[in-house]
Amino acid sequence: MSAELEKRRSFMDHYTEQLMEGYSRENSLDAGWLSQIPLFLKVVQTEELLHFIQYIDIPDEELQARINYLITCLEEVIPFLGFFDSIYSPKRPFML
Repeated sequence: MSAELEKRRSFMDHYTEQLMEGYSRENSLDAGWLSQIPLFLKVVQTEELLHFIQYIDIPDEELQARINYLITCLEEVIPFLGFFDSIYSPKRPFML
């Protein structure tokens, strides 16, 4: 894994840890619900694609790039919209 990818993963690991720590102060989730989080994130990705797919025929290069990016993430099972993958570019996020 490249240094940039490792940096992103480290950031998200810390972010998720802090998020769950804060959430756990007021709420609790049993292990069954926690195990469903990856599925929930995939549903969120699918929902985002379903939102943008209505614009598939609009001749806008940036919009089409975003749609293609979302499709690629789902087809290649790239989680977190590619944030941990080399597909993600901080300069042009969510575009191939």
